[in-house]
Formats: sequence, structure tokens, C-alpha cells
Amino acid sequence: MEFNHDQLQTPILERRALVIAGKADDDSPGISDFWLRTMKQSASIRENITENDEVVLKFLTDIRTCLLTKEEGIGFRLEFFFKPNEFFTNSKLVKTYYMLDSDYHEIERAEGTPIDWKEGKNVTVRIIRKRQRKKNSDETRVVVRNEPCVSFFNFFSPPIVSPTEGGVPVDSDELDQRTSELDADLDVGLCFREDLIPHALKWFTGEEADSDADLSDVNSDSEGSDSRSKDESTDSDYDDAKERSKLEGKVDRETFIQGLPVSEQKAVLALVDLDAEIEEVHASRRRHERDISRKYEELVRPVFER
Repeated sequence: MEFNHDQLQTPILERRALVIAGKADDDSPGISDFWLRTMKQSASIRENITENDEVVLKFLTDIRTCLLTKEEGIGFRLEFFFKPNEFFTNSKLVKTYYMLDSDYHEIERAEGTPIDWKEGKNVTVRIIRKRQRKKNSDETRVVVRNEPCVSFFNFFSPPIVSPTEGGVPVDSDELDQRTSELDADLDVGLCFREDLIPHALKWFTGEEADSDADLSDVNSDSEGSDSRSKDESTDSDYDDAKERSKLEGKVDRETFIQGLPVSEQKAVLALVDLDAEIEEVHASRRRHERDISRKYEELVRPVFER
């Protein structure tokens, strides 16, 4: 079912990419820095984006997702497409998640594309210069070394969780730390796959934006006061989200569009139509899930209760 869902969604997302890039047939110039602006609306992603990263992410043109093939196993892939730039030679960076279960609760490992940084342009390290005195001499020399630093692009170098490394056992505390980091990495990956990519417009406009406080509140919010379960959600989700946005001080879509430069308004309005198509795909999936659940209750459960 998830595979069919991806297939239905893909052509819509491809048309969306053309609109964002200004390559659609509507003469719109597109939307500058769309994905950077969208990513910064998510607290879990924004916290790792530095000022240096922002300069690089201005060249990001699209983000796609797909399931792994049967031969590859269970999991999904994220693809980040970039225009030619002064920072690295890659036109596409890929992050792949290999899972132990189809519900994405347990991760086996993650792999990322090695980034081919151009000389002096690697934003994942900072250059440290230190003056040292030579032994038995008054002469000094400058020692230069690269030191790892916070960067969104560390996302493509996920932690490796293995009990051994080079044939040597890994310390248990170190192994626990890497496991926690990999779990956090998966959370970000799922944020891209389930939230930002399919619902990019809502994140871009701020309808789905979250605050830094949401990072610590996400679990309690999922168990909050909304009496409707996921399966009970209706096709009026957008209207409900809009009302919640007003209560939470978030910008509604109409207000946001009116505040955009005129050159971008046409492109965003085109995205609104595409967003409606994406929402229909998701609504169809929810209806299908409810039908399956209902049939299970009617046919399967009574057998086990006898």
C-alpha cells in the first residue's frame, strides 16, 4: 500500500519541483530558497542548520523520497538535488535507511553519500590554526588542522553502530551513544519523508511550523487532547489545521501568500493546487487504512475471540 501511495504521489511532486524551479509552463519565476525556508520551519532540522549551511542550501532545488526495492530490503531513501555550486561537485546527495521492520520503529543502519567538497569549502569542519614553538628553539611554526563542527551536512555521515570496529570491541558507553544518535538521525529522516516532502507547502507557509520547544513536547503532544485518532481523521484536516494555527499564533496560508513578493505569489498559488492533489492522495490512503481496519474488526478479530 505504501508503494502504491508513493507511486501516486511522485508525478505530483515532480510537477511541484518544476513550479519551484520556475520551469513550469505558467511563466512564473519560481520560489527562491524554497527548501531552505521550508527546512527552517522544522525545529528538529533547523537546530543543525548553521549560517554556513544556509549559503550551501540555497543551491538545493528539490528533495525526493522513495521506498527501497525488495532486493535492497525494508527502508526508504531520501534524495537531495543541488544546482552546480562552489561548495561540492555532487549534483545529488542520498541518505538511505535500512530498517528491521516496516513500521520504521527499529533501524538496522543508515548510509549517506560521501560529499566531494571543493578545496576550502567543507562546512562540516572548521580550520584551526595554532602557533607552536619548536623544541630547543625560539622559532615558532603554525600548525593547521581541521576540527569537526555542527553542520546539517553531517546528516550524510550517519553514526555506525557495530559491536566491533577494526576487529576491536567498541566500548559499551560509546555503543549506546551511537545507538541514540542513530535513532535521532532516523527521527530526522522520517520528518523529511512523512512531513516536509509531502507537505512542503504547509511547512513553507508556516501552517505546519513548529517551535524549538516542540522538540521536547513532541511525545506529549502526540498524546494530547485531540480526541480524534489518526484513523478517524477526515478530509477537512486542512481546515482544522488552519484553526489550530490561528490559536497557536501561526500564519495562515492566505496571510502568508499576501506577504510574499508578487513574483513568488503566482508560483505559490500553483503549489496550492498541487497541494490539494497531494492531500487527496493522503486522504485516499487514510480511507484505505480505515477500510482495512474495519474489515479486520469484522472478519479476523472474532476468530481470535472464540
